[in-house]
Amino acid sequence: MPSGGTPGETDGDVPPGSANDAAARIFADALGRKWGKPVVVEDKPGAEGTIGVGSFVSSQDDHTLLYADRRGSVTVAPLLIDKLAYDVERDLQPIACHDRDRFDLSP
Repeated sequence: MPSGGTPGETDGDVPPGSANDAAARIFADALGRKWGKPVVVEDKPGAEGTIGVGSFVSSQDDHTLLYADRRGSVTVAPLLIDKLAYDVERDLQPIACHDRDRFDLSP
């Protein structure tokens, strides 16, 4: 459990009320019960998730924040956007995978 203030989970690349937002809130509720502290979900959608990641990285000062991502803002965006507000290798550390996405292609 993080020490300090209220843990927060930022779900950066989905709008409030979406399925991924609901999943983040279910996860946050369970985590809050385990830690004995509320876990707040703060949605920051836009720019394919890069707004949320940038905000998370810039506010990361007391190690009580978690970030839930659908991977595009940390896998594809660094390949397509020259000047991101974050460096995936330097600023982020993966700790868990809480769901799986399936990606199918057809010819």
